[in-house]
Amino acid sequence: MGQYVFAVVVGMVMDRFGTWACSLGASVLYAVGYGGMELILQTYSSELSRPHIAIRWLSLFNFLAGVGTVSSYFGFLFASSRNFPKAAGLATGLPLSIFGLSPLFLSMVASTFFLDSETGLLESTKFLIFLAVLLGTVNALGSFGLRVWPVEDSVGKDPALTASSEEPVPDMGGTADENTPLVSAPQPDEEEPHQPLPHLLTDVHFWSFIVVIAITTGACEMVMANIGTIVQALMPNSLVHVPPGAYGIAAFLGSPSTSLSVRQLHVQLISAFNTVSRIGSGLLADRITAPPSAGPRRLSRLIFVTVSGAVLGAAFAWMAWGLRSEKSLWVLSTATGAGYGTVFTVSPTITATVWGNRHLGRNWGIISYAPLVGTPIFTFLYTAISKRVGGGQTCVGTACFSSTFAACSIMSLCAAAVSFVLTRRWREVL
Repeated sequence: MGQYVFAVVVGMVMDRFGTWACSLGASVLYAVGYGGMELILQTYSSELSRPHIAIRWLSLFNFLAGVGTVSSYFGFLFASSRNFPKAAGLATGLPLSIFGLSPLFLSMVASTFFLDSETGLLESTKFLIFLAVLLGTVNALGSFGLRVWPVEDSVGKDPALTASSEEPVPDMGGTADENTPLVSAPQPDEEEPHQPLPHLLTDVHFWSFIVVIAITTGACEMVMANIGTIVQALMPNSLVHVPPGAYGIAAFLGSPSTSLSVRQLHVQLISAFNTVSRIGSGLLADRITAPPSAGPRRLSRLIFVTVSGAVLGAAFAWMAWGLRSEKSLWVLSTATGAGYGTVFTVSPTITATVWGNRHLGRNWGIISYAPLVGTPIFTFLYTAISKRVGGGQTCVGTACFSSTFAACSIMSLCAAAVSFVLTRRWREVL
């Protein structure tokens, strides 16, 4: 919850003080959050098995660590995109990919260095100390390095234009195009038109964009959360026979696979395509939205959201009406990972281009609430239908999820249509 609730607040801090403040805040929050959790576990470990005040403190420190995560996220994301405005897509996609892979890296560290040699269990207190020190130190260093540094082409220009590299730039209005960086070269504040929050919240296009993000990311996060039960519904006997000698993705054509191994495979597929799509969509967006001097511009960045919605709609339709066994489940996993990564990579740049850079942190903070709304809706729908079909027992068969994916398909295609309409409406800007 901490990652969502304070997104707007962290964004406003970034708008006011700069990316370094987000990194500094993340350093303190991580140190206090993980350090506090370690202290509670060390002091009240015997009382945590029953209702106790320490549980509330544990929840608070966990919440602070969540706020630290969103602070660190805003710091590195916008520092990267500001310092490399000519490659805003890659500058956004690459750090987001690393951010997405960080849990895997930390899990490997935990399993390698922090398992008890006798019990094989995680030594949680030692690992929490490690996280407090590591994340606190890294983000503290980031408060010095994650700043917006002067660019070469600012040399020789009016000093007023380069006096403060941490300040946002003016909204280019109708003259902005897709080559407009996520945060452009610094400009004096008086040239930046102020956009009050009430005015933003009355913008129908702003809410339309939020709905598109809520549908596409919400449906994807529903799949991520329930891929295990989907596999189990398709493999009730927990064993399928396939030819011998396979590994990884080839398990579909290889040795006998349990539902657990197939589940792990699809988690890996989602993660891999999520990572690759973030980098790939960033590179491609930079390429196809090149300035006129580099060749004709062919597409808008928003077309990536449109295509993602259409691809997700097709994959969900396959799950609803075409899937017969787990062998074809890769269609869902790859589409989910690719669609999710692409939407989150291009959306910050679109936000900056359409609504300007002065309040980019605030605006992106509001838009980042979209998954908080979309994910529970799709997850509750999936759970309700699965329980009804299963009759209180473990649900088996495609009927467990076909209706859910039918609804997801229709809504994703609607999101793609809305995104396409926005592309036409914003053709003067994007």
